[in-house]
Amino acid sequence: MIRLRADSDRLRRTLRRREIEAVFRHVPDDTFEDALELGAGDGAQSQYIARCARKVLCTDLNADRLERVSHPKLTYDISDAEALPYDTGRFDLIYSSNLIEHLPNPEKALSEMRRVLRDDGVMIHVVPNRFWKLLHLGLFYPRQVVFVLEMVLSGGRVRTDGEEPARGNNLKSERPSFLLRNLWPAVHGEYAGHAQEFVRMGASYLNPRFREAGFDTVGRVDGLPAHSPYRFGLEIPRKICEGIGLSSCNGYILTKIGETSSALVALMGTGK
Repeated sequence: MIRLRADSDRLRRTLRRREIEAVFRHVPDDTFEDALELGAGDGAQSQYIARCARKVLCTDLNADRLERVSHPKLTYDISDAEALPYDTGRFDLIYSSNLIEHLPNPEKALSEMRRVLRDDGVMIHVVPNRFWKLLHLGLFYPRQVVFVLEMVLSGGRVRTDGEEPARGNNLKSERPSFLLRNLWPAVHGEYAGHAQEFVRMGASYLNPRFREAGFDTVGRVDGLPAHSPYRFGLEIPRKICEGIGLSSCNGYILTKIGETSSALVALMGTGK
């Protein structure tokens, strides 16, 4: 198969590693006692989170996707973020990346997260932002052109390197047909349409929702990577975007309202 774009799976893992490094770059080893990652996908990020925690529970709703790599700090579970089967106040860190937008009932999920988070715990959510959404829409047809060129140059063979998971990301919703997905970009998350998704990916929408769920947004993560959902692998445009302060996700650092965490100094880089 002739590739005009980067290897999708390899680039995704690189970007997820950079994301974790941005979130936890100032955090000492074993800062957290018991961490929970929700919507972990294949579980690769949990392996990086493990540096910062004594124990990490790596969970995802999609049993087909979660890879159970042997690691002394990691355990695995198939878990629905909207109905967490864990004890109240168990975790001092809850982390998710690209999860919130895929929840049919994010209010219920946030309530569950608040229940299982310790009073002195911290929660971090990395969520695609409005810049990502503009790239999602604006680069759809260029991606289709490149996809067709790859097929023509490869004699009709289609690349299958993890770009479109068999069950998709919105497991509780019906997936659009192959024809619809290739004529017009499908809505990425659990939203009624692209306009609603654009609005709800913004910090001005999410911060009040976190507050309503009982959380204070006490910090933002800087230095998250810029990327589109199409894995072009173009490093020069990526570096230009990042150089002027653009990223494709917002990282929210949260605590329960009225509470604090000893880890905040390290997470927000204010301990130097």
